[in-house]
Amino acid sequence: LRRLEAEAIRDSILAVCGQIDLTLGGASVSVNANDEGKAVVGGAARDAMRRSVFIQVQRNLPLNTLATFDQPVMDPNCEFRQLSTVATQSLWFLNDSLIVQHAEDLAKLLIALDENAPGERMRRLYERLFAANITEKQRKMCQEFLARQTEWFRNDPDPSWQKVLEQSPGQAERRAFASLCQTLLASNRFLYVD
Repeated sequence: LRRLEAEAIRDSILAVCGQIDLTLGGASVSVNANDEGKAVVGGAARDAMRRSVFIQVQRNLPLNTLATFDQPVMDPNCEFRQLSTVATQSLWFLNDSLIVQHAEDLAKLLIALDENAPGERMRRLYERLFAANITEKQRKMCQEFLARQTEWFRNDPDPSWQKVLEQSPGQAERRAFASLCQTLLASNRFLYVD
């Protein structure tokens, strides 16, 4: 049992969300600091979806996503990768704006495919993330999670969110499904191979 490498984690997330750009060749994709000082893939929006092998490596500005999951430290060179399992990796899956956006993209993709079939949506989600069929026990756990999350989002007292719900009542269910996608993306089953 081993965890995927940093680059494979990033590429897998982009792939399951339907966002990965598989274009071969070309210039490397730059890494820049955003307004918060966090290292992010720079350049055009399309470049941000390129495979990790095309991302520029800067010793003084490692890409946040890759550095969190043990991107090789190139100072002065890398003979082998350090592997760790630390709290910051789980926190990245919980809080990073990129993973939240990718989970929302995945949810939108699956909802568009199965607008009127939530059960089919969960089957496709498991196939996409784990290349496996969902069991009845897993389906039940997911349905319970969705019910709790939907209720929580419906009762969120934030006035701006309540206004969104008034205009589009189905947003609580959509947000709950995106939350399920985010949770499963963070699971060991997605991150580890046997």
